[in-house]
Amino acid sequence: MLPLAATQHQLGRAYTTGQHERPQPTPPAPSSSPTALSPRLQRYAPRLAQLAARTGVPLPSLAVSFLVLHELTAVLPVVLLYYVFSALGAGAAVVAWLAGDKDAAAHWAAEGREGASGTDDGERTWTHKVHEWYREGLGRAERVGRRYGLLGYDKGSKGDGTSAGAGASAAVADAVAAYVVVKALLPLRIAVSVAAAPAFARLALRPWRALTARLRRAPSA
Repeated sequence: MLPLAATQHQLGRAYTTGQHERPQPTPPAPSSSPTALSPRLQRYAPRLAQLAARTGVPLPSLAVSFLVLHELTAVLPVVLLYYVFSALGAGAAVVAWLAGDKDAAAHWAAEGREGASGTDDGERTWTHKVHEWYREGLGRAERVGRRYGLLGYDKGSKGDGTSAGAGASAAVADAVAAYVVVKALLPLRIAVSVAAAPAFARLALRPWRALTARLRRAPSA
């Protein structure tokens, strides 16, 4: 992800070109600079530009709001769903259902992690995508757990192939289940991030910018 200041600068140039900037020897066209943006913004820049024209919110503010909301709609649901699955004790069952492996729950309870099994038919079906998210979530859960001492892992421990215990396996299963569900909700997260971007820009970004501008103008003690 690009820094927010750099993203605002790049989108601001594309948004204001031809309005109040003096002509340059080689002026960049608004549609010729998408390669300078992050891939995520390249994909949704047309929708954000239409939203900016319809709502009157500057395109740079919409872009920053979209990126922030996109991250929030990923992190917060993962945390919430993790605690829901943990409270219900349903993480292993959800992982078994999502992975399409009837023996997955037994593997979680006995070994703490399930082998990297899955379809390899080369077809991008829904089942194949779920298997990919499952394996990706398993790897992320283990890395985060070992780095920060979460999910039953010792902080800073190395992967040595040993079991982390049944308690840790249940926690990892809850985390993987939450991760897969949030990945499956990506279209909804995108829709929410785009729809809420104008309100977030008005209610959060504008006051923040006003505060930082006031602090910059304040005389130093």
